[in-house]
Amino acid sequence: MASERRGWRRVRLVLAINAIGFLVLFGVAELVVRVRSEGSLGAAWSSFFGETVHIADEGDTDWLELHPVLGYRLNTAQAPVSSLGIRHAELVPSDDLRVIVLGDSVSWEDEGWVAMLCRGLADRVDDRV
Repeated sequence: MASERRGWRRVRLVLAINAIGFLVLFGVAELVVRVRSEGSLGAAWSSFFGETVHIADEGDTDWLELHPVLGYRLNTAQAPVSSLGIRHAELVPSDDLRVIVLGDSVSWEDEGWVAMLCRGLADRVDDRV
């Protein structure tokens, strides 16, 4: 019975050490990515622990603006953000097939998976995408 308790105690200890190791590893990896994107350790440190999203004041051209229901959304003063807060030119009625893609920065890139989706759909639906 005592050896069984020691066995479980050892399993818990190993799991705790592994969890702490992963947290440290991913924390360091996140800091390295931020240093590369921000340009310095100081800027990376403040973006890691400080305010990371600047909300535009009225008339600013920052990427985000306050919204009464959503909290914030893409700034409609920024091109190419539509009046609906969608990163696209203003939509006009047409017979084109439209697909809305919701996501974070992964769906932001012009040559990412969204562009691949558009090309793939265009091949299948007579270039109406």
